[in-house]
Amino acid sequence: MYKLSNNHKSNIPFVGLQPFSLEDHQYFYGREREVESILSILQSNKFVCITGPEGSGKSSLINAGLLHRLQTGFNGIEGNKWSVCKFRPSISPLENFTQALTFDGVLSVENKPNTTDYLTYFEIIKEVGADALMTIYNDSEIVKKHNLLVVIDQIEDIFYMNDYFSSFSSKDDDILFDIVNKTARIKNIPIYFILSIRTNYLSSLSQYNGLQELISRSQYAIQNISLVSVNQMIVEGFNSVNVQFSNLLVESLYEELLEDTSLLSNLQFLLYSLYMHHLALKSSQQVIIHDFDNYTSLKEVVSFSFFDFFESLEDSEKEKLELLIRAFFNSKNQLNTNYRISINDLVKISGLDIIYIKQIYSTLRLDFQSLFNAIPAISTQIDTNGNDFKWKGSDLLQISYVSYFSHPTFQNWVRNEATYYWRFKEYANSLKKYKNGEIGLLTSPQLDIAVEWKNNKYISSGWSSKYNLPFSDVVDFILESKAKQEKDAAHAAARQARERIKEKIQRRLYISFTIIAFSLMLFAGYKWIDADRSKEEANMDKLIAQDLMRENQIISQLIKIKAQAPSMLVQLKNTGNDTSQLKINRQIQEVVRTELLFDSLNSVYKTSYVTDDWMHDLNQTALSLLEGKKDYTETSMLIGDLKTYPILDFSLFNNQLIAFIGEDNKLFIKDLKRNKQAQLINHSTLFKGQIKRLIFMDIEHVLILTDRHELLILSLITQNIQSVYTTTKASPIIDLIYNKVEDVIVIVEEDKIKLYDSYSNLQVIDELGEHYTASYLNQKLYVATNKGIFQVNTQEGIKKVNFEKEKNYNFDGLTKLHLKGDYAFIGFDNGRVEMYKFNHEQLVLKHIFFFNEHFDAITSIYYDEVKEVMYSSGIDNKIFRYDLRINDEDVDENFSELKGHKGTVWKIDGFQNTRGQRILVTADQTGHLLTWYIDDIDMVKDLKELVDKQLENK
Repeated sequence: MYKLSNNHKSNIPFVGLQPFSLEDHQYFYGREREVESILSILQSNKFVCITGPEGSGKSSLINAGLLHRLQTGFNGIEGNKWSVCKFRPSISPLENFTQALTFDGVLSVENKPNTTDYLTYFEIIKEVGADALMTIYNDSEIVKKHNLLVVIDQIEDIFYMNDYFSSFSSKDDDILFDIVNKTARIKNIPIYFILSIRTNYLSSLSQYNGLQELISRSQYAIQNISLVSVNQMIVEGFNSVNVQFSNLLVESLYEELLEDTSLLSNLQFLLYSLYMHHLALKSSQQVIIHDFDNYTSLKEVVSFSFFDFFESLEDSEKEKLELLIRAFFNSKNQLNTNYRISINDLVKISGLDIIYIKQIYSTLRLDFQSLFNAIPAISTQIDTNGNDFKWKGSDLLQISYVSYFSHPTFQNWVRNEATYYWRFKEYANSLKKYKNGEIGLLTSPQLDIAVEWKNNKYISSGWSSKYNLPFSDVVDFILESKAKQEKDAAHAAARQARERIKEKIQRRLYISFTIIAFSLMLFAGYKWIDADRSKEEANMDKLIAQDLMRENQIISQLIKIKAQAPSMLVQLKNTGNDTSQLKINRQIQEVVRTELLFDSLNSVYKTSYVTDDWMHDLNQTALSLLEGKKDYTETSMLIGDLKTYPILDFSLFNNQLIAFIGEDNKLFIKDLKRNKQAQLINHSTLFKGQIKRLIFMDIEHVLILTDRHELLILSLITQNIQSVYTTTKASPIIDLIYNKVEDVIVIVEEDKIKLYDSYSNLQVIDELGEHYTASYLNQKLYVATNKGIFQVNTQEGIKKVNFEKEKNYNFDGLTKLHLKGDYAFIGFDNGRVEMYKFNHEQLVLKHIFFFNEHFDAITSIYYDEVKEVMYSSGIDNKIFRYDLRINDEDVDENFSELKGHKGTVWKIDGFQNTRGQRILVTADQTGHLLTWYIDDIDMVKDLKELVDKQLENK
């Protein structure tokens, strides 16, 4: 893309990655109706919660839309004069609230700040609590003169900055939301509230008393901008530089926006960079743009532009910038959707001095605006543009829009970090066992890898401070192991020299005896060979050779077909742009023929299987074209669509029913056999809190876990609710399992499990370690912790599962345990999945492979025994499929991705439909409940029926 050169100014019509400010309102197009709708909600309820994904324009809508509209004369309880208190919680919610009330002059008629009021306000908030803001307002200069609007922007800070602020241990967030809740409910007090939050954090607000009710009647989900507004933005913005966009180009950009609302920031970035480029050219001639140079897509424009900038630097500057960015990565963080770090930690980890960090920050802000953000612990420490470098060590720097950082270089850095951390944990665990006398020093090949790790330029004492592991002791352990290896090698070399002298003497004797023995063998063999048998063996060898040749020919043909898949996909997509449905159908018919041929050839030699994962994209594209949909997520394979509302869980019952959670706590039940869906009542009136997990107990009862940490049983017939168990947010329930046969509920907490037998007899098991996750296999409960895997039986007690070979197994950071058939799969918070062969009778695990394609925490694992494929999903929004039938040494290299989800996939499960086909079900953060054919050939056969039927109708 084009390199930028100037910081944003008010006379530039595009803002890039930074939000629109109040001063930019003249360039803020297409939101007039939204502004009036939101203000109408605000006027009625004194409260509005604006939701949407990162980058969708929430802050811009507030700044350039709502606040500007208030300035033009919008009536509140005290007329049309408004004082605005706007702040971001960051890691100090109450301090930032108090700072905004004090230093912005909010409570002064002339907007003059009185810094001495800060301590007074803060003391009132702490002592009075929910009534504090009303007390402060009533004692201020603006009482009965101005309305007061409190804007809490990016309130998700409270939930995802958990390394620096804990909503569990702190009461600041409770006090803040108590103030909001009580103040908004008193009708005659002219105090109003606007909150903005990312959609995927909205459910977190329901844990605060009364807030969920306010949100349910005052929520506003930000809408996508219209094509007319996009065109107006471009036409009026580029008019001053004599540039026009073709209609096709504008429509193409708008289509990308329709697919993902959060790409609005990326569009602003693209238009800003292009505008600055043409502004520098100062051309007087009209230019019509039909396409962009080096353009891929809106989703990738920021990432690829940044790495174009990165590649333009001198090698020494590239190395420093890479060190800086790598310092943000922390593989222990399970919600790694944004990268943030304190100034103190950044200096320590990167090894760079604060002067350079300020310089590069200033440069990056110049070209990439809010992609790199300073977030002060207390807001007045940094001005609104982030350019005041009076940073404190507790202030944070953040890389935003990381979900669009799809550039291979960035992804490799993230994967490298996960590998470095995993090895660090492995060596620390080995050191611990060595000190306990359980194992010896490291030996090759593990030692060779450890030495390479130690010598890596990105591994240092500063880097290790992220992970709270004994770095210097680990390094000494590696060096001690290396010294012993070298000493042993020297002794071995001396022994070999002595042995060579002996060998010279013995060799002459061996040669003589060998010649004699060989001569006798030739003579005996010649006499014993039977001529007819020789002929028969020769014929057999010939047949075997012919069969091997035939097998090799088939394998070659299979590989050739698979290699053609990318070009077939491109051709199919290009055909999809044709207006002739007949041509599309013919092309799909040819794809189906090729896939059926591949499947028939693949079944000839069972020992020479070639994976069919290449069929995914072809089949999905074909189905989309046949059904006239834009992509796979809009086809008949979508069985639930809640738009931007997350589906955190679903439950299957007997291959017949599926239940999933909808917006406003609605529970949806779908009949999979009849393809019929019924919506139950809104259960928010029956219990408090948002549904977090649900499990079918039988056809009439559903087990429900709420985000209030309450376990309930809901009768689908009578709508009655039965409370089973309640805990506190200090000890949250992280997983839930139900054994239908034994009627046992298994509650999994961070450091214990609780077994409920018939909902009354409680058994607590807390001696197995930490980081619990569990799974049932053959009606037996297995629990995985950082200390290993255990079989838990209420009658027989606890048995530890052992490992076939001695290995430095480390289960720190585990997130998922999945047992199926003869296999065990374990997922970790760094994206790693371990696979084991499980001997049930002897309780022994044999390590087979590890898969390391995800770069963030594993959320779900599913294994299909018939197809022998394993699926895994992670916080990184990806679903990978591993085909376990191919050669052992190739399994971890041959994987495919199921593409379609645009948010974190929280759960994977499967069922069998009425045609006997095995179907995968996946649910994600953006409200999609999608299905996939586990066996691709099943989908091929269905596609054949569909396309043949369409061609017959022609």
